[in-house]
Amino acid sequence: MSEKKEIIPIISPTTNQKLSDLQNQFNKYTQRIEKLKKKVDELRHHNQKYQDRFYQEILPLEDKMIAARALFVRALDKAYQSNFFRLIEKLAIQEIIQEETFHLIDEYGLEELIEIHDRHSKHTYAQIIEERDEIDQTFAKAFFENMFDIEIDELADLDNPEDMAKIQEEIEQKIADREKAYQEERKSRQKSKTGQSKSNERAQKLKEEAQNLSKTSRIIYTELVKALHPDKEPNEAEKLRKTEIMKRITEAYKKGDFFELLRLQIEHKQGDSQIENLTNDQLEYYNQILKDQVLDLQQEANLLARPAPPLNQVFSSLNASEVTLKDQFQLGLLKAEMELREIEGNHQFIQQNNNLRKFIREYIIQQNEMNNSSDSLDDSSDWMYFSE
Repeated sequence: MSEKKEIIPIISPTTNQKLSDLQNQFNKYTQRIEKLKKKVDELRHHNQKYQDRFYQEILPLEDKMIAARALFVRALDKAYQSNFFRLIEKLAIQEIIQEETFHLIDEYGLEELIEIHDRHSKHTYAQIIEERDEIDQTFAKAFFENMFDIEIDELADLDNPEDMAKIQEEIEQKIADREKAYQEERKSRQKSKTGQSKSNERAQKLKEEAQNLSKTSRIIYTELVKALHPDKEPNEAEKLRKTEIMKRITEAYKKGDFFELLRLQIEHKQGDSQIENLTNDQLEYYNQILKDQVLDLQQEANLLARPAPPLNQVFSSLNASEVTLKDQFQLGLLKAEMELREIEGNHQFIQQNNNLRKFIREYIIQQNEMNNSSDSLDDSSDWMYFSE
């Protein structure tokens, strides 16, 4: 059985007359919308499919990793209390514990590790979080002040709804003042009454166009409802068919999907010849609606292509072929499996003090290499700026 051909609202040229610019523009928009709709559906499918797979295949591995890292930290805490290790080794153990516990508490909510963190850190977990929040608040306040030219009370708390409401009110007032100043400046730059008159005419035309744009979808929707309403159908099978069609019509209208309304109009013989005979004014309205729909679909496709958490751990973009996405997911799965094996292996390895000593020495060497590398970059930077 052959697949049903997808209907695209297209204006076809007649044998005696070529398409006008407005008609060509109409066709360009409808063809673009058709492609974007398929892209959006494809991206939605990718999002749902790989989100399901992530929760089924990778998330259980992450849960095991978190549990294994918590056991690893507890083993280090126990080893720290042993007299077997030298001072420099104990300092390294503390550094690892601080980093690991803070990450596990902050990222995964393992609050039972706060006590271990605080025993091995100069500052408690609560103090570090408080300091970080203060820095975030200072940055946010500076951003609002610079962006909107307002002054925020030093004691204001951006996490407090009342304080934030006052700031929002001040921002809105600033925006309104700027808009008023802009409009006044714009008026002052109009050189003649003719120019003012043209501006008013244009504003009135835009207002009328906006009203017509909102009416156009309503007109097509009403025509389809009148012609296809299932309550008027005596045949039960036909009534069921029209009920399904009405669901599609209502959904398209509620979503503001003008393209789909046109397609349904053509599909059910309400508009196959109407679009061929649209006047230039009607085409302008249609093209404006379709242009807006193109922009909306482009924005939706761009958002869907950017993987949200947790898929951003696996994909940099979902705008790829099925084969590429499958390979990338398998790579992410393999990476998670290898990381779990490494954490479990490290935990098993450090059960003996001699092995833990080797582990700590390797850690110290790695830290020294990183510090030396950083110093080298700083020296290089100094040379770049001061060699002259």
